[in-house]
Amino acid sequence: ELPTPDVLITGDGTEIRWRSTEAGRTFTLDDAWARRMHDCWCSTGLRERIIARMDQEDEGWIAGLNIESNSPPAGEARWAITVLGEDKAYAVASQLRTEFAMGNEGPCFYVMKGGVDRW
Repeated sequence: ELPTPDVLITGDGTEIRWRSTEAGRTFTLDDAWARRMHDCWCSTGLRERIIARMDQEDEGWIAGLNIESNSPPAGEARWAITVLGEDKAYAVASQLRTEFAMGNEGPCFYVMKGGVDRW
């Protein structure tokens, strides 16, 4: 059996959860980190700007990809889209990096390779 970790870093690094009890496997969201993510992602309007821009490129191959219930209580400080074609995916990510460049504190855009069966 694997040991229970002391901390979980999830949501592309936007969520930190600390083990709540020594013997248990319950984890508690780090409130300070959650506030920092909220302040950057939501309070600044960055979330709405990124979603509006990324949705222009989304081909919608995975329904419900960003539904809030996938990451309670309020979703993650991330957004995902699907496009077909590796070249297109890298081109979109590069363009978004340029458009939303904010130095080390800004958003990260990357490509995750995967496959979707075409019907």
